[in-house]
Amino acid sequence: MKDSIGIAWDDLQVLSVAASASSLSEVARRLKVSVPTVGRRLDRLEALLDRRLFHRHPGGLTPTPEAAELLERAGEVADRVDDFLRVAARLDTDEATVTVSTLEIVIEHILAPELPAFRSAHPGIDLVFRADPRIVRLDRRVADVAVRVVRPHEPRVVGKRVGTVPFALYAARSYLEEAPIGSVDDLSGRPVVMYAEPWDRTPEMSWLAERMYGTRPVVRVSTAASMAAVIRSGAAIGVLPTFLGEGLVEIVEPEGVQPRHIWVVLHEDLRRAPHVRAVADFLSDTIGAALQ
Repeated sequence: MKDSIGIAWDDLQVLSVAASASSLSEVARRLKVSVPTVGRRLDRLEALLDRRLFHRHPGGLTPTPEAAELLERAGEVADRVDDFLRVAARLDTDEATVTVSTLEIVIEHILAPELPAFRSAHPGIDLVFRADPRIVRLDRRVADVAVRVVRPHEPRVVGKRVGTVPFALYAARSYLEEAPIGSVDDLSGRPVVMYAEPWDRTPEMSWLAERMYGTRPVVRVSTAASMAAVIRSGAAIGVLPTFLGEGLVEIVEPEGVQPRHIWVVLHEDLRRAPHVRAVADFLSDTIGAALQ
């Protein structure tokens, strides 16, 4: 191995992310750098270590067998650096940027209308919203705070349940004027909008599919906002969270479908950081009030 003093944190960060990524472009996307930059940092690290760490091919990245232990150690270093950055963020109370991971519908329909009041109360805090349906890792600082529909189970992540979202079957008035629905047993043959994979097996989708008696959905979407738009157009009926049902006709609440509990979660290292606490309180109060 050549002089290890030349190994920089940026190089190890690329190595840590590459261990769980499928391609250089995915590493670049996660780190918010260019693909050539990722390639150069991997080249630099492999040159310093004097060994090949990844096989690069058209299908992506494949770690070499001898890289396994180094990849594990790189992940440990990444965790330590993230701990350092969280502590540093906790000490910064004047101006800060807080990243929030949540669903697009929560941003658009619940949080955005209340942002002017938050900005007025906290002019030194800049917000970054990540509209992501996946559960992001708070220990890797992908986000500082997250709004989730599942209770947190990761080590050193704390959460507060702030609201409950029930569901209902909806239709547009224009649709019902043309094709009235007598009861929930009158869904066979109806045009229905449902989620595409992998969201098509949620409890509310299963409830709806059982009552379609084999009828195929006419439209599939990947977000609740798209589903609401399709229903409002009158092209199909569908199940929505009730806070998206404004202007639509509620046909029935899905019997047996449990409402979703909404959690605001953050890493315990940041729970006492004033700027993160302010954002977490804003999320809790705003979402709680909207879902009463």
